[in-house]
Amino acid sequence: MTTARLQPRLREPLGEIRRGFVADWISKPGFWVAFLTLGFVLPLARALTRPAPVAPPAMGRVPAFSLVDHSGRTIGTAELVGRVWVAGFISMTESKKSDDMTKSMSRVRYRLRNLGHAFQLVTITLDPARDLEPVRLAYAQRFHANPATWSFLGGSLDQVEPLLASFQLTTAQNPSLAEFSRRERMVLIDQNSRVRGSYASDIASIDALVADAGLLANDPPIPTP
Repeated sequence: MTTARLQPRLREPLGEIRRGFVADWISKPGFWVAFLTLGFVLPLARALTRPAPVAPPAMGRVPAFSLVDHSGRTIGTAELVGRVWVAGFISMTESKKSDDMTKSMSRVRYRLRNLGHAFQLVTITLDPARDLEPVRLAYAQRFHANPATWSFLGGSLDQVEPLLASFQLTTAQNPSLAEFSRRERMVLIDQNSRVRGSYASDIASIDALVADAGLLANDPPIPTP
C-alpha cells in the first residue's frame, strides 16, 4: 500500500481524538462556568470598576448681561440661569463661515434634543450695527430655530461689546488670528453661568461637547455663593 493511501487512515483517528476531547470538555459544567465568566462576568466587572465620566472644570464666569433675541424677547443671565447653554459667535449675514458655525450648532441642538428646556443654544452677533432684529429673525428662520431653545442675540454696541469681551472677542471687522480662531469655536456654559469648555466644530469636538453638556445637565446647579 502506498504512502498516499495510508495518510487518510492516519489522520482519521487523530481527528476523532480531537472531537472526543472537545466533546468531553463541553459536557463538563466547569467549562460553561469558565465560559460565562470570561464572556460576561469579566466585561461587566470592568464596566463597573471603570471610573465614571466627570464634567469639565469651570474656566471662568460669564458676566451678567441682557440682550434681545430674534423674536424680541429679553434674554440674559437671569433667563439662562438653571440651564446648560452653548454660545456661538457670528455675523448674521449669509456667509459661509457664519453658516458653517450655525450648522454645527444645529447638529448640537439635534443631538441634545432630549434635554428639552434644560438646554439652550445662544448665538451672539459679532456685528450689532447690521444684525438688527429683522436680520436676526430672517437668519434664525433659515435654520428653523425654535426661539424657546435657540436665541439669536443682539443689541446696541454698548450692550454687546462687554459680553464679547468676556469671551475675548470683539466686533472688529478684521480680528487678530487668535481672535479669529476663538470665533470658530463653541463655548459650553453651565447652569451657574460658568464657562466649562471651548470646542471646535469637527465631529470629534461635537461628540465631546454633547457628552460634556449631558453630564452638566444631569448635575444639579451649584448655589452661587
